[in-house]
Amino acid sequence: NIIQTREALVNSVRLRTRSDVPLAFCMSGGIDSNALISIAKKELNHNVVGFSILSMDNRYNEKNYIDASSKYLNIKNIGIRPKKTNFLKDLRKIISQHGQPLSTISFYMHWLLVKEMSKRGFKVCLSGGGADELFSGYYDHHLLHLNELYHNKKKFKTALNHWKKINLKNIRNPIFRDPFLYIKNKNFREHLFFNNKKYQSFFLKDYQKSYQEEKYSVQLMRNRMLNELYNETVPPMLHNDDLNSMSFSIENRTPFLDRNIYELTKSIPAEQLIQNGMAKFILRESVKDIMPKKISQNIKKIGFNASITDHINFKDKKTVDQLLSDSPIFEIINKDNIEKILKNKKFLETNTQFVFNFISSKIFLENNI
Repeated sequence: NIIQTREALVNSVRLRTRSDVPLAFCMSGGIDSNALISIAKKELNHNVVGFSILSMDNRYNEKNYIDASSKYLNIKNIGIRPKKTNFLKDLRKIISQHGQPLSTISFYMHWLLVKEMSKRGFKVCLSGGGADELFSGYYDHHLLHLNELYHNKKKFKTALNHWKKINLKNIRNPIFRDPFLYIKNKNFREHLFFNNKKYQSFFLKDYQKSYQEEKYSVQLMRNRMLNELYNETVPPMLHNDDLNSMSFSIENRTPFLDRNIYELTKSIPAEQLIQNGMAKFILRESVKDIMPKKISQNIKKIGFNASITDHINFKDKKTVDQLLSDSPIFEIINKDNIEKILKNKKFLETNTQFVFNFISSKIFLENNI
C-alpha cells in the first residue's frame, strides 16, 4: 500500500504539474501540502514556490515547519501575514463574488494566498485538499479508529496508549478528548453542527437541525470519511477554492482528488490508515524520504487557519460599531449577546468560527435583502 501510494501520488502530481509557467503551491506546515511540494521538487524537479499564511496566534503559527521544509527542499516560500486594515472590505468583495456567506475563515485565507499568487504572476495553484478525507486526518477519525479496534482488547489498548501519548495534548475541543466517544454512542454527530447547543442562546428563535448521514460503508470510520468526501467538507472546499482562484484568473488543481488515488485509498483497510497514533500513516510513510522528519511526523491539525483577532481590531470603536450596525442579521441573532462577546477577548480568541460566521452572514444579508 505504501509503495502503491507513492506511485499514485507521483503520477497525479506529474499530471497536474504540466505547465509552461511557474507553479504555486498552497503550503502549510502539515503533511498534505508538503507531500505534493516534495514530490514536485524532489521527484519531478519542478520549479515550485510555496505560499503560506503566517498567523500571529501561536495556536496557528506554523512558520518553523514551513521554514524547515523550504530549506530542506531549497524552494522559495512567500509568507503572508494577515492585516487588520482591509479584512471587512475584502470579505464584502469575496462574499459578493461567491454569492453566499463564507462558512469558514479558511476560505478567506485561501483567497489571500491566491491574491498574492496573482500579484506575482502565477497562473496555476496546487493545494492539498482531500487528503484528510482519503487518508484520515481529523481528530474524530482517531476516535472512530478506536471504536473499530474495541473488539480486539490488545489492539485497542495499544492504540489507546498511542492516542494518549501523541494526540491528546494537541486536542482543544473537549468533545474529541473522550476516547470512548463512539464506543459509547456510534451515532454521535453533534460536532458537525458546531456547538449547536452552546450557541443556541444567541438565536432569537429556537433552532434545531437533525442530521442524516448517508450509508456508503458498514465500517463506521470509512463511512464517516466518505460522507466528508462526498457531502460535507470536500464539495464546499472545491467550490470556494475554485471561486477564489477564478476571481484572480488562476487555475486551481487538487492532486489528492485523483481517481487512481481515490480507488487506491478505498482498497486500504481503514484499520491501517491510523497506526502508532499517527493519522495518514500510509501517506506519511510513502513520502518520508523526501521531506524533513519534522514534517512527516507533524501531527498538529492547523492548515490554513487563523484567529479572528488576527484580522479585526476589536478594540477599535469604529469597527465594533460597524459590526453592531443595523442589519437583517439581528432579526435572527440577539444583538445584545453579540455586543457582549465583541468585548470579551477570551470568547473572541476561543470562538473564532462562530464570530466569523456571524460577520460573514451579516455582510451577506446586508447585500442581499
